[in-house]
Amino acid sequence: MFTETPQGKGLCQRLNGLYADRVNGCEKYVNCGNGTAYPTACPGGLVFDDYHKYCKEPTDQDVAMCNKKPLVLQCADDPNPGFQDTICSTFKCPITNKFPFGDHARYPNPVDCKSFIICLRDGTAKVHGCPDDMLFSNIRYVCVNATQAGNECYDSTIRT
Repeated sequence: MFTETPQGKGLCQRLNGLYADRVNGCEKYVNCGNGTAYPTACPGGLVFDDYHKYCKEPTDQDVAMCNKKPLVLQCADDPNPGFQDTICSTFKCPITNKFPFGDHARYPNPVDCKSFIICLRDGTAKVHGCPDDMLFSNIRYVCVNATQAGNECYDSTIRT
């Protein structure tokens, strides 16, 4: 009998595993245990390789990708009374050499299930939308009919 690993939330793509935290830096990653994200950092100038799941010496391409500004997905006023800050959700492409769609990789948009983020080989991130009545599946990495999506839509979390 085949069973699929349960889905995680936020930075934890699955309940257990290591996942890049590009919002906070190329050396940052989370160690997920039973769905809880434990922030971790690579030592001494190393970067986290999200494909191989280990810390490594950065290549010139890694440095260029790390220096790219994150893509701003959504901004909102701070809900705390007395504060007039704007809080933005951002996304930064992970360091990887895995491009399953030829020239790009696809990632769920953490603030909108009707769209997804593509990361090009140079680290550029762009938002693409799904057709009407479709949602992006974080299991299949394609747009699927909304009535068939079930719980495949990314669990929205605001990351700053």
